[in-house]
Amino acid sequence: MFDPPTNYDVIPDYIKLEDFHKYPEDYVVRPPYQRKNVWTPKKQQALLDSLFRRYYVPKIVLREIKLAEKDKKNEVIDGQQRIRVAQAF
Repeated sequence: MFDPPTNYDVIPDYIKLEDFHKYPEDYVVRPPYQRKNVWTPKKQQALLDSLFRRYYVPKIVLREIKLAEKDKKNEVIDGQQRIRVAQAF
């Protein structure tokens, strides 16, 4: 069975939705491997409607990357479109 050792820790965390808007410089929303922003205005509106109604919205997956000794950012693995809507709203 293929079971390579992991080089990372998975740490569940809670980030306020408003933090994506207030601190956009802390998030690399579109790393090179991510697709472009493709959500239509209607899809964006549907996400906002879901958030306001407190419907389930899938989790966002981030990876912490260190750029320097004291400089780190969160790279978006999954959730780019959702974060972009939060930043624009």
